[in-house]
Amino acid sequence: MAKSPEELAHQEWIGYVQPVGLVVSVPAMLEAQCYVNKNIMAEHARFLSCLPRENEQPVPEIRDLAEFTQKVLDWEAADLVDIPARGPLPGNMASLEVILPQYNETLRPTQAVPAFKPEEGQSPWMMLIQELPAGTDFDDSSDDDTAGHWNAAPQAKFERLLRESGVPIGMISNRRQLRLVYAPKGESSGHATFIVDEMTQVAGRPMFAALHMLLCADRMFTLGEKQRLPAILENSRKYQNTVSTKLAEQVLAALYELMRGFQAADDVRQGDLLREVLTNAPNHVYSGLLTVLMRLVFVMYAEDRDLLSSDPVYSNYYSVTGLFNRLREDAGRHPDTMNQRFGAWSQLITLFRLIYEGGQHGDFKLPGRKGYLFDPERYPFLEGRQRKSSPMDEAPPIPRVSDGIVYNVLRNLLILDGERLSYRSLDVEQIGSVYETVMGFNLEVAQGKSIAIKPVKTHGAPATINLEELLATKGKDRAKWLKEQSDQSLGKEGAKLLKDAETIEELLKALDKKVQKKVTPRIVPQGAIVLQPSDERRRSGSHYTPRSLTEPIVRTTLEPILNQLCDPEADLPEVYQPSREDKKRYTTGEIQARVVQSQRAIEYAQLAREIGIPHPAQILDLKICDPAMGSGAFLVETCRQLGDHLIDAWAAHGLTPTDIPPDEDEVLYARRLVAQRCLYGVDKNIMAVDLAKLSLWLVTLAKDHPFTFLDHSLRHGDSLVGLTRKQIIGFHWEPKQQKQFGEELIQKRLDKATEARAKILNAREDVPYRDQEQRLAVANEALDVIRLTGDACVSAFFAGSKKKQREERCEELFEDVSLYYKKLKDGGLDISISDRIAEAAASLRAGEFPIPPFHWEIEFPEVFSREKSGFDAFLGNPPFLGGARISSNYGMVYFDYVKTAFSPAGHQCDLVGYFFRQLYSRLAPGGCLGLIATNTIAQGDTKDGALVPILEDGGCIYHATKRFAWPGVAAVVASRLNIAKHFSHKPCVLNGKHVRRISAYLMPGTADHSPSKLKDVPYFSKGSQIYGQGFLFDDSDSKATPLSVMEQIVRDHPNCRERIFPYIGGAEVNSSPNPDPIRFAIYLSDLHAEAELAKWQPLASLIEETVKPERLALGNNPNNRPLKKKWWAYQAHRPELYAAISSRSRVLVCSQVTAHLSFVFLPSTWIYSQKLCVFDIEDFARFCVMQCRVHDHWAWFLCSTMKDDLNYSSSDCFATFPFPTMVENNAQLHESGLKYYQYRLSLMKRNNEGPTSTYNRFHSPLEKSQEIEQLRDLHAAMDQAVLKAYGWHDLAERASCEFLLDYVEEDDEDSGKKTKKKKPWRLRWSDEFRDEVLARLLELNEQRHKEELMTGKQVTKPAKAEDKPKPAKRKKAKRQEQKPTPELFATTLEREHHYLLMILHHWEGRNVTRRVLNECMILMLDDALRAALLGKTAASAANRKEVGVNQILNDLDIDGFIEQAGTTHQQAWRITSSAPKTVEMSADDQKRLDEVLEFLRREQEAGKVTVTEEIVDADVDLIPTS
Repeated sequence: MAKSPEELAHQEWIGYVQPVGLVVSVPAMLEAQCYVNKNIMAEHARFLSCLPRENEQPVPEIRDLAEFTQKVLDWEAADLVDIPARGPLPGNMASLEVILPQYNETLRPTQAVPAFKPEEGQSPWMMLIQELPAGTDFDDSSDDDTAGHWNAAPQAKFERLLRESGVPIGMISNRRQLRLVYAPKGESSGHATFIVDEMTQVAGRPMFAALHMLLCADRMFTLGEKQRLPAILENSRKYQNTVSTKLAEQVLAALYELMRGFQAADDVRQGDLLREVLTNAPNHVYSGLLTVLMRLVFVMYAEDRDLLSSDPVYSNYYSVTGLFNRLREDAGRHPDTMNQRFGAWSQLITLFRLIYEGGQHGDFKLPGRKGYLFDPERYPFLEGRQRKSSPMDEAPPIPRVSDGIVYNVLRNLLILDGERLSYRSLDVEQIGSVYETVMGFNLEVAQGKSIAIKPVKTHGAPATINLEELLATKGKDRAKWLKEQSDQSLGKEGAKLLKDAETIEELLKALDKKVQKKVTPRIVPQGAIVLQPSDERRRSGSHYTPRSLTEPIVRTTLEPILNQLCDPEADLPEVYQPSREDKKRYTTGEIQARVVQSQRAIEYAQLAREIGIPHPAQILDLKICDPAMGSGAFLVETCRQLGDHLIDAWAAHGLTPTDIPPDEDEVLYARRLVAQRCLYGVDKNIMAVDLAKLSLWLVTLAKDHPFTFLDHSLRHGDSLVGLTRKQIIGFHWEPKQQKQFGEELIQKRLDKATEARAKILNAREDVPYRDQEQRLAVANEALDVIRLTGDACVSAFFAGSKKKQREERCEELFEDVSLYYKKLKDGGLDISISDRIAEAAASLRAGEFPIPPFHWEIEFPEVFSREKSGFDAFLGNPPFLGGARISSNYGMVYFDYVKTAFSPAGHQCDLVGYFFRQLYSRLAPGGCLGLIATNTIAQGDTKDGALVPILEDGGCIYHATKRFAWPGVAAVVASRLNIAKHFSHKPCVLNGKHVRRISAYLMPGTADHSPSKLKDVPYFSKGSQIYGQGFLFDDSDSKATPLSVMEQIVRDHPNCRERIFPYIGGAEVNSSPNPDPIRFAIYLSDLHAEAELAKWQPLASLIEETVKPERLALGNNPNNRPLKKKWWAYQAHRPELYAAISSRSRVLVCSQVTAHLSFVFLPSTWIYSQKLCVFDIEDFARFCVMQCRVHDHWAWFLCSTMKDDLNYSSSDCFATFPFPTMVENNAQLHESGLKYYQYRLSLMKRNNEGPTSTYNRFHSPLEKSQEIEQLRDLHAAMDQAVLKAYGWHDLAERASCEFLLDYVEEDDEDSGKKTKKKKPWRLRWSDEFRDEVLARLLELNEQRHKEELMTGKQVTKPAKAEDKPKPAKRKKAKRQEQKPTPELFATTLEREHHYLLMILHHWEGRNVTRRVLNECMILMLDDALRAALLGKTAASAANRKEVGVNQILNDLDIDGFIEQAGTTHQQAWRITSSAPKTVEMSADDQKRLDEVLEFLRREQEAGKVTVTEEIVDADVDLIPTS
């Protein structure tokens, strides 16, 4: 696409200036209408007049900066404020001073530019200016001085001033140069330097025009806010995410291009190049090609920053930039023959060897970098070899990868939107995130002609499909096939073309818009290699983690750790006292060394307390880890920040190194030390380990030094799957099952590894890389046996789906392992035994869900052998995946493993919850976590399984942001948390504000657990479930009886009137201003025998005619037998409800599913549908509490939703709701409730609108009518009255509402991340105020519950169904003195109730049809039938035992433990959050459940049982009848 003249003008001056880092981006300038003015002669003349002259020629120095700003930039004199160099700064100038006591130095600007009309809370300064003596080098650190000042470059000092003063924009001048600097806090800085000498010349006028464009008075002060310089600089950062996205697409295209090049090279050698590697390990090819891209990014980054060599020999013959320029010229001259030209790949191979080994020729010298990124022996096929080379080997021919391929690869990496991409303008984190997008693939051989299909997700991965297989699929099934293989769907026209296609060409026409042409511009032939993303990678998006996220998390994590090191009130370390075991383990010399080490630690702590800054040795002893490091963004930021702290510590303690190598400065030297000694990382993706190393190498890159050694600390493995030292010695994952063997041998090997790894950590910078590799090899050799043992033990768990299978396998392996260790101790080795153990361990890495276990205490022994065992901090962004998706993504056994390892996490606990638990357990006392999580971390099972156990163990959430939108991806919402272990950090900061404590809900307060059901709440119940439309008289329902028939019956048989009642459901309540039933229901449910029906024969006959046939047609399922036998009764007629309200004149009701929670009073003599919640409330005081926002927010907080509607669960949000005390006697509540109710009723009647329509208007910001405004005022008055009734007068004074867009946060089905789905506007309290109210309610619930326990009150269930009150006649039912209460499962559950809850717990999160529940219950209760089915022998229905599942379901529904699901399946149920989290089971019951589930799994494979993400269903003949 052609570029506009404005865009080209911007690219021209940016090309001249060559900014370092990100300052301004072209899209941001264009959006702000910031254009280069080429007609700038007058301004240029004024610029020249500001320069001194010598011999009639201008001297390229700005004579006076103030004169320049006024004459050239049109600033006013008041726009440049002088800042005093000494003395106290007055007023708002005080914020412009940064004091550095450790350096005996104070940073101040020389001038500052006031902000134009700053808003409240905004800095009063827009820009800081630093004037330096003429010719001062901005980037050269000053010489050391006796005063001990900070030995840093002026640029570094100015950036620190900008960040810490909170003014991110600055300009630094040495008269000969003007440098615009942008350094926002928490982000990388950028600067653009305008050279005065060049701007005086005609060729330099575009630079001058750009400087004038950015700094002129209009751009600084007078244009609209979005067009001014601050907005342009800020928006430029946002556009960087777009750069990342585009570059990621091109990197992926480069990977496919490289793959095609090697396919062609393999074809030239008739398959000899890749045959062996493709046969043994095809993904080795993928890893090798990806490594080539990582090598190239390193080289381009280093070349752009002049960190390799500027010697002409390098530039002309080795550099990637020079190679690309030559290839571009060749492509211009010979475009048709680029794929027949060769030599470029050979140059790259030579360059890679040169970087690894180093080289010298004349004045040209390049030191060897080492590190296995460039190790030629890792991927020999890249050089044309099949295996590692030896001196006797002949040099094989280099793969014939054409110059055209190499050119296309480099073009994708170097050219973006037609312009050369500067890698020095990209953050290291940004580069890493770009390369994360090419991970998660598998290399395969195409089984037919193939093509790549675009991903559905913006950052997803293209899937390669087999066109021949698609063509062979039936036309009607092709759309489904395409969806399954690629997640893509076609439009109506494309779907028709796809269905009708008869050739490959016609298929391509149908798929044209979905083909990823950058990846596969042509059809891939059969037998060619293709990249296929894993299901997880295909469906997930990768999101760039910018410094704006990593910086504050790292800062708030390190702050308390560093403060503890110099806290005068903290306990001092103690002198090491060897235990009895230590004396056996260590020699006298080793014990003495530990004593000396502990004495030094005491000395360092005392020095740190005296000075107030940690000692450098203390900082370098910190151990910080990212457990899912990805591209290493958090480790890079930690390296930066900890390096800065180390520099400050050196200065404060007078220990600044004097032997810093000449190619490094303090900053780089400090970072290299921190990276080698302090940083650790783990990732499940082995290529991510390489990428994280690359990121740290880039941030610690020294021109003349090898790579920082990181192989010991950045490791491959699954952070959640692994054993402790104690578990390995006991050879079992459960403490109760552990044995004891090999402890002495294991400990000796751990000590040996720890000693070798300590030498790596403490090695000097000049230690050869190979020495470090040898030390790591010694450590690994010592650990290999322990790793193997741990892996074998874990493999026993994954060997079966049942506990018994796992235990048996564990016993088998234990025999082998114990014998193996015995022979090792005796100096022998049994190869057959070691092979069996190795085979068991290797089984974990095979199959559909390969697992690389990671035993933390074994892999990092030096971390866990310290006195305070564990890491000082964990940082990162663990993977997002909903609990319901863990089993489908990683396998059911994996799900069982994490649930077992991190009990009591529930079935719906998100994956991130397990990470929180694991990392907290690996944290040293006094350590901190700093993690990003899905915001479900504070909800439901994830909260209960992660945060609650952590807080109960003494953890403290000291900093949290409950919800934030991912930068650049607003649809993704997340939380960030900092947690301290075993120490209290004050104050706590929640959403930017200080609070006394942060609860597990990420709210202020002390309530962490889910609210308890309370005794002292009014009685409540669902309405009746009739199960048969024949019970109804309704003219609008064809299955019901017409009202005229009812009228005729009443006329002919007046006594029947007492058995006919108005019937009402949720729809009528929500849609009618004053519900007047148009339906009536026959009520005969309280009659026990068919003979009793005679008295009301006309009604009985009608039911017998309409309902009974439907009931009798039901299957022989035992659930249906009561419905058949008592065909005149409702399925659930709720006799206790009608008994409880019989003496009331009215009751309060609400619809169970509703967009707006609305309560209305209705007569107590009506029959209520199951879609209504009924409350034994008739006073307006309690109505006021129920209708106000206090209860409304409580309901939305605790209940589930159906689409955008609230699914009100009385057991969840009413039984737990703590009413104000003496509520019924509160006159203000009565008055407010009455006034609101009467006005709302009159308003609805006047407009003939029901509650839904009325509240739609109520919540609409466009609704300005006086009548709605009055309703809003009355609602606010209710809120005030209720808050005051609680005694929360401070909240009542602050309560105010605003129109806010609500969002429902839901799992992205593909990525596992949380996404925000916009809901309608709501007039409500702010999130912060709402959370404060909810926190107080939670605490009040906890307080009330404790009081009830102390006074002996408890919520119980009637022992038998017949104990429940049953009215003989509806109108004559008497009110009970003691109201029935809903069940709160006590410890005496019936056996059948236990069983059904066990079954539903297994499928928690899914809806289970009654058919499945019924069959499961039959099998649970019938051992003989179950055994027959499992034995695959004939089973007869005659063997079935009767099961009253209907009654069990009714009981559990009433209790609130289960609820009927709103699905298309009849009678589907799901478990609620109110159900007991665990159901105690005997060994026999567990066995029964396992056998039933095994039967269902078998039937699922046979197609008789269907299990989806939403529903579990079964065929009618699941249990055979003959």
